Amino acid sequence: MAIADKLGETSYAAGGVIFEQGKRAESFYLIYEGTVRITRRQDRKEVQLARLVKDDYFGEMGLIQR
Repeated sequence: MAIADKLGETSYAAGGVIFEQGKRAESFYLIYEGTVRITRRQDRKEVQLARLVKDDYFGEMGLIQR
């Protein structure tokens, strides 16, 4: 079976949460369109760690740690 057969496309609403701090990613995410903010709660504040754009990816550690 080809890897492409295992891929799926999911859309998320602006401002929506893909997964939360402290929880493991269930998937590997490729950004096809739009942006993703990576944030962390620290001292009751939300701190932006990164801003990912088209062709970036995240969640790879969830695949490795399975």
